[in-house]
Formats: sequence, C-alpha cells, structure tokens
Amino acid sequence: MDSLDLIQELAETFGVAGFEEDIRALLLRKLEGRVDRVEVDTLGNILAYRRGKSRKRLLLDAHMDEVGLVVSHVDAHGFLRVVPVGGWDPRILPGTPVQLRPEPGRYLYGVIGTAPPHVLTPEDRKKPVDFPDLFVDIGVGSREEAEALGVVPGTPLVPYVPARRLGPDLLMAKALDDRLGCALILQLLDRLTEPTPYDLVLSFSVSEELGLRGARVLVAQTQPDVALAIEGTGAADIPGVPEEKCPSRFRRGPVITRLDKSIVVPHRMVQALARAAEEAGVPYQFKKPIFGGTNAGAIHLSGKGVLAGVVSVPARYIHSPVSVVYRPDFDHTLQLVETFVRRIDRYLEE
Repeated sequence: MDSLDLIQELAETFGVAGFEEDIRALLLRKLEGRVDRVEVDTLGNILAYRRGKSRKRLLLDAHMDEVGLVVSHVDAHGFLRVVPVGGWDPRILPGTPVQLRPEPGRYLYGVIGTAPPHVLTPEDRKKPVDFPDLFVDIGVGSREEAEALGVVPGTPLVPYVPARRLGPDLLMAKALDDRLGCALILQLLDRLTEPTPYDLVLSFSVSEELGLRGARVLVAQTQPDVALAIEGTGAADIPGVPEEKCPSRFRRGPVITRLDKSIVVPHRMVQALARAAEEAGVPYQFKKPIFGGTNAGAIHLSGKGVLAGVVSVPARYIHSPVSVVYRPDFDHTLQLVETFVRRIDRYLEE
C-alpha cells in the first residue's frame, strides 16, 4: 500500500485520547498476518509481538491517540460548549468543521462557532479567542434534540478536514501526530522479512496526549531491553519562525531527539540512531529547541529503567485541524528505523 494512502487511512480514523476504540479496531485489522501474537491490555494499548534471534527485546512505540475536544455542556438551544483534550491553540478553531462520535462507529458533524466580528466592540475584537468564547453548532434547536442524537457532556469530537494531496509527495491530514508513527511501524513489519537480532514488541499506545498515560504501563508487561518512540513532530520552517526556534524542517529527513522536557537520551542511543541513518544513506536532523515530550519519557523511567530513544517524522502544523507531511521525510525515517532494527546488536553491543 502506498505510504501516503496508509497514512491518510489512519489519520482520517477517529481516535481522540481516551476514546481510541475506532483507531484501535483499524490497527488490529492491519496487524493480522503481520505479527506472531497480539493483545490489548486493560488501558487499551495494542501490544504485538514478533520473534527475533535472541531473547532481548526491542520495543517500538507509536501512540494511536490524537488531540481533540470533549463536550462539557449542551445549552437549551442545542449549542455545545467544549474543552480541550490535549494541547490546542483556541485561536485557530473558529469556523472549523468537527466530527463528533456519540458512540464507537457512529459520527455526527458540526462547526465551531464564535460571535462574529460585526457584533463585537472594537475592544472585544482585539481580545484573544479562548475556549469559553467557542461553541459547536450541530444543526439542532434544543438540548433535547442533541440528546436524542446521543450528544451529551463527555461526547468526544475532533476538528475534521478530509485529507488531501498537495502534489505527489505531500499529504494534508489531521492527526499526523502520531498516525505517522503507526503507519511507519506497519510498513516496517512488511519490510522485515527475516528474523531480527532482538525480539520485537510493537506498541500502539493510548492517551499519550493526556500525559503519556498508556506508555506508563507498557514496560511492566513487555519488559524491553531497548525502546524507541516513533513520533510525528513539529516542523516549523515557515514564515515568522526564526531558525533558533524551529524544532525541525521539511526535506531534511528523520528527526533524532537528544533531549526534551521528558528525557535526556543517552549518548550511545543518539549515536546508534545517527549511525543507522548514515548506514541507510538518508539525511537526518537533530530536534531543537528543548520542548515537549514523548512516550520515551515514561518508558525510560519504568521498572529498573529502559534504554530509550526517539525518532520522528517532521510534520507542519501538528496539534491543529490539519497537518502536512512530506513523503521523502517519512520514507527516510522508515529506512533509518529499519536499519536500526536490523543492526541493533552491532550498534549497542559492540
């Protein structure tokens, strides 16, 4: 399957943090025939296993959840008030179409509204938009109509813009953080036709956007020797962002993390990932500045501690209604991870 087609299919599937049933069901179907064993734990993490040549274990993690919203109140006229699930900038939300999921597999649609500028005072027009200023219109006229559709406080929703190609090598879609990592692991499984040096554990984790919650229980179940979080990270090579504040850039390949707010990656892990990129013949870059965090932050502190690293696909406009990925950056990240997995014993044991 074409990489952008796979990313699009995953990205368009609903999976707000804490409400991952639909994306989990799709991933479970995708894993059929690709692994030796698969299970779902109590929190909803998918844990898949494939035998290698030794009993050492490498955990590859990608979180399946996405940032979204949840209904906090339905007013008498059927308008919805919402609060964020994960990190959002409310300034970008007015006028955005949304997809609501009253129950797994059933969807409704609406639009985020706010008071139009025509009725605001000049002073109010200058004030920043915040969540109390926003509401969602789903086309009903009363609270009772909304409830009849299953829309009540606690109903999850996500800003929704159907994916589109921007030329042959660029995809515009929601939820690229971290459906990019999910797609990469699936494609990696198809490329690994021979047993790898270490046993593989593939985790598609829940609720990363709510504080790395799913990752906090992975290590006790899987007991990895090494772990790699595979992410979609912010590319900010756009107007208005100075170079020193740009975490990563398009067309420069996979992004290797040295440190962020959740982890200082051990030097030998950073060097192993850089060596894998060089031996794969792909460009790579180091993430900057120090901000954010990934599941590696929870994984490396679990149990007796785990040697962990992070490699990411750069994507513009993450944590917004729509992000953009450049196909060669994804493909080069896949090549880096494949090389690392195939030669991990050389990189970490020599």
